Amino acid sequence: GKTKNQVDLSTNTFVTDTYDVEAQHLLKLGDKNSVVYGGSYRRYEIKKGAMVSENHLQDLFAFFLENEFKYTDNFSLITGARYDTHPLIGDQISPRGAIVYSPIKDHIVRFSAGTAYQNPPFLYSYLYNDNTLPMKEVVKNTPLPPMVENWNVLIQGRGNLDLKPEKITSFEVGYQKICKNITGNVNVFFNEYKDFMGFRNYFSKTYPAPFTLFPQEIVGTYYNSGKADGFGGECGVDFAATTWLTGLFNYAYNQIIDREDDPYTTTINEKDKRKKSFPMHKFNAGLTSKSKDGVFVSVVAHYVSESKWDGSSTAGAIIGQTKPYTTVDMRIGYLAKNNIEISLAAFNLFNEEHYEFPSVNKGIAVYRVDKIGRRITAGISYRF
Repeated sequence: GKTKNQVDLSTNTFVTDTYDVEAQHLLKLGDKNSVVYGGSYRRYEIKKGAMVSENHLQDLFAFFLENEFKYTDNFSLITGARYDTHPLIGDQISPRGAIVYSPIKDHIVRFSAGTAYQNPPFLYSYLYNDNTLPMKEVVKNTPLPPMVENWNVLIQGRGNLDLKPEKITSFEVGYQKICKNITGNVNVFFNEYKDFMGFRNYFSKTYPAPFTLFPQEIVGTYYNSGKADGFGGECGVDFAATTWLTGLFNYAYNQIIDREDDPYTTTINEKDKRKKSFPMHKFNAGLTSKSKDGVFVSVVAHYVSESKWDGSSTAGAIIGQTKPYTTVDMRIGYLAKNNIEISLAAFNLFNEEHYEFPSVNKGIAVYRVDKIGRRITAGISYRF
């Protein structure tokens, strides 16, 4: 598939194209062993413009393998790994495993552990942008003498090609109860994070004395910093109302605590404090209808609680907040007898525009983003 994105940053735009190809296969090895394997290819392209100085592209390859071995009818061992390549990061291997045990019929307990990571977004690597703004539009959290309010400040946004991916090691315990038409589950988790990607500013040049407190040039760039622990849980219910109508409801709670102080935020000590830039509460509820002819319709509502950026390690120099928001997604399609699926999906169906990042920064940074609105995609897939 292909996805086109347009992002507004510092009132400028840049355009990216994304191409995706994925494939996977299930292989049965006897009565007790099954293997799922596959791979993917993704190409990112970013066009030269106000935010980047030249065209860039990235070719990303991934391969994965997962093996499930059923020792007995009520005990299974699952092991797997994913291998990824990235032109800037290099090779990454993410192992994972799980033990699934059913002590009593229709009661399932699962213990799992694994690693994962997040690559730097395109702009974090390739940003190259210069803007000149008056002092009053740049320094927003400090009173300014009237004479300096309109002095020019050069804002230089620069990407960082040496960024490392954010890494996570996760541990999870889950319980599932299966009834005739209802399945309930409860999960708790503990995560270890490191190498968060943040954004910071520094004065690369100030005005001559006696005005050395005021910046003449500011550089904003991305960096890695910090370790944190995350804990939380989720609960949910899946149900079948009829043979053609199913539904779901789930709630997730997440809290992340910094375990190190960020050296680039000199006025804040983040150690042992919650990262408020991560939403604490999320709800999902949905219905799916499937006909005997292969036509299906799915509607899912999502709620995300507020978040706040206070200049801590995840946000760098960004100071602001986002409000809670609710969106509705809809997907309709047709699954043919030859396992070809054609679908049309609407993200944020009712166009409830919202921010997932502060729309106006109150700190020393010029960083603006568009509201997120409706997006329509079409897809085709083949299962074999």
